[in-house]
Parts: sequence; C-alpha cells; structure tokens
Amino acid sequence: MSKIQKVKKELFPIIFKKGRSWRLDFFSLSILPLPGQKSSFAFVASNKTAKKAVERNRIKRRMRAIIAKHLSEIKEGYAAVFALKSPLGQATFKNIEDNICQLLRKAKILKT
Repeated sequence: MSKIQKVKKELFPIIFKKGRSWRLDFFSLSILPLPGQKSSFAFVASNKTAKKAVERNRIKRRMRAIIAKHLSEIKEGYAAVFALKSPLGQATFKNIEDNICQLLRKAKILKT
C-alpha cells in the first residue's frame, strides 16, 4: 500500500478559492488539479462536527484508511481536501467508505 501524500498548508486557500467542490451526506470534497504531481489529500474534522478530539482523530484515521485502500484507483495530479460537514453519528466504516467513493466518482478522479 502506497503512502498518502499530504496537502501542504499553503495550498488550502488556493484549493478552496480556485478548486471545485462537491458535497454528499457527511463530507465535502474540494479538489484542485496539479498536473505532473502525485495526488495529495487532507482531512478536516472541525470542532463543530465532532466535539471530542478522540472522535475527530478517529474520523480522520478512517478517512485516511479508505483513501489508502483506494489509492491505486485514484488518478494522479490532484490536491484534495475532505471536510466533515455533519456528525457521523452511528455511521459504519462501510457507510463512510461508500460516501467517500461516491464523492470521488462525482469529482471524476476515480479511475473506475
């Protein structure tokens, strides 16, 4: 399994300003094409959506695991930011994975 590249902090405002965004049940996805580079990812879970740090960290770990699992299916040359937009409640890992894969398909950065 390949290591996930992280989005640099300086790119965040550019991604949100110049990139495209999609939203589904739990997450929003903002992407910016970066031709000639490996795809990089960032995961954001705010204090508003998950009160405890333990919950926010668990959510981000799950998102990273899902992206790592599907990394070979993701096209190269994108910077992507996943942001948690609503509390997950009792959502299962499979629900989260389906939601993230749907977002990647919507953004057309999933190869399959």
